[in-house]
Amino acid sequence: MNCYKTAAKWNAFFEFIKQNFDANTQGRIGFMYRPTDDLQDIFIKSADKNMLATISKKYGLTPCEQPGNFIDSDWRYTGNHSLFEDKL
Repeated sequence: MNCYKTAAKWNAFFEFIKQNFDANTQGRIGFMYRPTDDLQDIFIKSADKNMLATISKKYGLTPCEQPGNFIDSDWRYTGNHSLFEDKL
């Protein structure tokens, strides 16, 4: 599964996710972020091309390597966090 990133303010991005995807759909996507409202990289993992396309239309997505979150403890997860387990 590929990892993508986008630059956004977490609170605004999360509101977009809640408005566009219901709770069942959110189980098919995972987000890795730092809990700040500053512009930041948000990492996204999902195999659902429709969800990724919806996000990409507003925020754009760049393929990337998933960062190793063991570097610091500031990372948080929402959605299906198990999608990031290969680097935990």
